[in-house]
Parts: sequence; structure tokens; C-alpha cells
Amino acid sequence: MSFKIGDVVRLKSGSPRMSVSEINSGNSYVKVEWYEDGKINAYAFHADQLKLDEDK
Repeated sequence: MSFKIGDVVRLKSGSPRMSVSEINSGNSYVKVEWYEDGKINAYAFHADQLKLDEDK
């Protein structure tokens, strides 16, 4: 699946809602950010681990 910056996504296995902030040039890794316990978190996941959030 192809994502774009600003998309709201979740891990396929379940997670908080996260916002796509960066995509590597090969579209295989997607950096996302989310808020939890009052702080911002960021991590890069393989695109195959993510799905678009349907609860927008």
C-alpha cells in the first residue's frame, strides 16, 4: 500500500492512531508520530505493517 504524508494509520496488529510524517524513497518504511501519555512518539515501520485508519 502506498501512503502519503498526513495519512492517519494504525498497525495491522492494533495500535493508537498515528500520523505519517515521512516516507523513505523506496516506500518500504514509513515514519509515523503519535501522542501517548502527553508526549509525542515517533517510529519507522515497514509499510506492510500499516493500514489506513478507517475511523477518521
